[in-house]
Amino acid sequence: MVTNDQQYSRTYLEGLLVHCPSLTADCCPMCRSWRPIDEKFCDNCSQVFQHLSQPCTSVVPISLYSKPSTLRDWLKYYKPNAEEYVPRFSEGLAAIIRTALTESSNPLEYVVGEWDAVVVVPSSNGRVPHPFESVLAGAGLEKNLMRPLQRTAVPLNHRVMSDEAYVPNIDVAGAKVLLFDDVYTTGSRSQSAASALQNAGADVLAVVVVGRRINPEFNDRASKLWTEQVVRKFSFQGLFY
Repeated sequence: MVTNDQQYSRTYLEGLLVHCPSLTADCCPMCRSWRPIDEKFCDNCSQVFQHLSQPCTSVVPISLYSKPSTLRDWLKYYKPNAEEYVPRFSEGLAAIIRTALTESSNPLEYVVGEWDAVVVVPSSNGRVPHPFESVLAGAGLEKNLMRPLQRTAVPLNHRVMSDEAYVPNIDVAGAKVLLFDDVYTTGSRSQSAASALQNAGADVLAVVVVGRRINPEFNDRASKLWTEQVVRKFSFQGLFY
């Protein structure tokens, strides 16, 4: 049986995580997923550029994940309204973020710049506070946490995005924002939020996510990327390059 100390140790967490491909690999330079041959970006990111006026071009996933996996379960069931809510999963996600920020040999602020505001992409159902805020608080990021966005009635869904899906409720002009979300699949929610913030004058330095979802069964290129990355030994020191 795994104890709490073992569960959230660096060694244990590294065994759960999968490195994203390097920016020199044959992957999307924006979201670190696979991309079609002879295309600069993946289909999702190409759509982001088509539909949003000011998306964030720097997506920083801590880990890839697929279904089934332990990380997928943590990301799916850490929320109190989840069908199989498991409170300790929030602690596990906080431990991942906290370790990523403290153990990397190339700290995040060196890569994206120093931020003065931490923002969570608002909940799809308008829930306040978003459960991920407690994850960030557990990771030590509550000091600069802000809630500058609110959800509108404009539709958002898988590959459905809009500049008007969120509106600022405070003045964010000049703010340097680190935008957080739990997962990144198509970027619809997080990039819509990023565009709303930047249209209001903020500078979204990066969209940071715990898990970048990959479906290895989608096609051969997705399978190849996953197979190559899952055999690499994960190390927190190798993040944020």
